Amino acid sequence: MNTEEWMNSVDNLPEKKAEPGKGSEHRMKPSENNLREKMIKKGFEEVQLPSFVSEKTFKSFYGDATPFFSSMHVSAHKNMLEPEEADLSKISGSLSEEEKRKIKKVIRSEDNPRKILEKLVSEAGLMLPQAVKAVEISFPSVKKSEEKLLRGSMALAWPETISVLSKKKTGSLFLFSIGRCFLPERPVFSFVVSGGTQEQGKGIVGNLFKSSEFRKPDFTDPCFVPGTEEIFLRNGEEAGRTGVIRGLEKPVFFFETDLKEAFNESFFTQFDKDWDLTDQEIVEAIKIDEKPSSTWGKLLSKKIQKTCKLYGDHKAPSEFQVFKKEVDDHELQVWVKEDKEGPLCGPAFLNEVYVHEGNVLSLPPSGGGEKSLVKKARREGVEADFNFLKAFSDMVAHEIESDPLKEQKISVKKINNPEEINIRVPDIIRRYTRDKMLNIGGKVDITVETRVKRLWTHEQP
Repeated sequence: MNTEEWMNSVDNLPEKKAEPGKGSEHRMKPSENNLREKMIKKGFEEVQLPSFVSEKTFKSFYGDATPFFSSMHVSAHKNMLEPEEADLSKISGSLSEEEKRKIKKVIRSEDNPRKILEKLVSEAGLMLPQAVKAVEISFPSVKKSEEKLLRGSMALAWPETISVLSKKKTGSLFLFSIGRCFLPERPVFSFVVSGGTQEQGKGIVGNLFKSSEFRKPDFTDPCFVPGTEEIFLRNGEEAGRTGVIRGLEKPVFFFETDLKEAFNESFFTQFDKDWDLTDQEIVEAIKIDEKPSSTWGKLLSKKIQKTCKLYGDHKAPSEFQVFKKEVDDHELQVWVKEDKEGPLCGPAFLNEVYVHEGNVLSLPPSGGGEKSLVKKARREGVEADFNFLKAFSDMVAHEIESDPLKEQKISVKKINNPEEINIRVPDIIRRYTRDKMLNIGGKVDITVETRVKRLWTHEQP
């Protein structure tokens, strides 16, 4: 906006008073209050934790690794997570070319600092100091830190509060906090028990969330006593973490969960009352999960789709080359194939996703019988902007571009749930549709195979 436009904007000011409608509180507030009441009844005291964590606190836990770990706690630092071409020879210990490829694959495929570190340990096989070094040289800008950093987790926001309150109170501390964490910004619930056992703390978690499933992480965050950190699972999915914070006078059990992951019908029932989503809102929330990010990966997805549409009914055994590309002195070839007798692709490979009256359905592009639900869904429902073939092709392209020199066979046969065909249905939609139909399935039967050939170079004898 230039100065003249700014000066003239006064002409657009309303002349009449606006009339408010019916007010309402934020949808999450009743849930927070319900959780707050439960914690108070259990004898916990609510506290407000500082949003900023000092660099001194970071260094007391992480020492020389502070720059990397502090990057988990800085908001609005997108540029810090843009990887640069790294000289991986700086990592201690000799690395094979395969190990280097695994490191680069992890760094290209993740934008969450904690996930990067976990995968470098679990998938690339690095020791924690090597993983930290790999990130440091791949993301040189993480060395930039501030005296105070916005918290990315409650874990480092607790020690100062616990130290102060321990001097004012006798006995154990039972404290909880509901607030915001950053990277990304999200509502978080956390509690601590000082002087209690780890099993006691885990018992409280199990009682709150009606789940007592935990697993060990791939590495322990240095802010916890070694061997005490555990990942809290709900329905098999990661929903929070626990551990004993180190460096304090008394052992302090810590728990944290993202409130969006903590929806539990035992105390979040208000989310199911007077809650209405349109078919359009539901279909917009259902998305393809993994997608290619590179230009050639996106082209590969389109080539797979085109080939399957042209030859999906072709008699098998048969195979069709859909793509080839030179990668690091190798030729990558991608084929769609089927070894068994029958068509190249299964009958459901072109199924489309519809939402009608809250029901989520996968339907063939035509036919499907005279069932009234199918006919009404096509006529009155809302169609997603992708089909099974698009979701599958994007998944395959993502997998191949992540490790283009790896020969692999990627197949989807008969699917019974959306995840098997690379379709993500958020938990909030699953809860909303629990009394309706969530029917995404069918016999897809598509196989994609990659073949990698070494190209002749002048350097070879």
